[in-house]
Amino acid sequence: MLSVRLRRILIVAQGLAGESLRQPSYYLLVSVFMLIAGVAWLMLSELDKTLLGKAPDLQLETAIGSMTMLGLLILLTIGTNIFHEEIRTRSIVTILSKPIDRAELVTGRFIGIAGMLLPAFFFVSLTFAATVMAMGAKIPVQVFITGIFFSYIQVLMLAALGLLLSVHLPLGATATCLLVFFTGGNLFPYMQEKIGSSSMLAGGVIRILSFLVPDLKLFDLTRAASLGIDVPWSYFSMALLYAVLYTGAALFLATWLLRRREVY
Repeated sequence: MLSVRLRRILIVAQGLAGESLRQPSYYLLVSVFMLIAGVAWLMLSELDKTLLGKAPDLQLETAIGSMTMLGLLILLTIGTNIFHEEIRTRSIVTILSKPIDRAELVTGRFIGIAGMLLPAFFFVSLTFAATVMAMGAKIPVQVFITGIFFSYIQVLMLAALGLLLSVHLPLGATATCLLVFFTGGNLFPYMQEKIGSSSMLAGGVIRILSFLVPDLKLFDLTRAASLGIDVPWSYFSMALLYAVLYTGAALFLATWLLRRREVY
């Protein structure tokens, strides 16, 4: 029974990943970010003397930050309108009659998005690493790989939110909400420190919102990359556990909403 469910989930995932990888916008975004890697190398090479040898560090910081933006842009252009469009066109009726239940559909869609993002992250991160080595610099391998992995995790958390939102919201609304979540997730630590202490009401509101908005700053290793600081295993495991719990909760809610949504 488990193998049958897993097979159905993988079929859904393969279908989404295959369809996404046929989109010209996917390859356009990957090409643009690979070009950014080369341009950044040329610019930082020229500025290396002025930067007192800090160009490779800035390249690593740029790489990790750019990977998050790449994943977010792919998500916004390809992966944010899945359920709403299928419900609108009634194509979801055909999918659910195969038979595939809603939990398998949500899980398969998420795995498909995760698989679709992997080639983009691999080739662009490889380009960034090659340009740093071309400058004759050593790459802090542990923090570089961890930083890229954390960027990938950030995008997967947003992908789970996108699936949840797309059950009821169209493309524009889902994309806007994801941008709000992305911005808020990176600003909430600052808001908790600066605004939360100003009044009890503001602190209470921010604490409530902190359960809804993912703490993406937890996964931002651009500063550690620029300083060449290794990430402790305790920090890595804590952040990964948080991502698994948050993503799991978002997918569970997406399944629950899809089961309550009239699709026939």
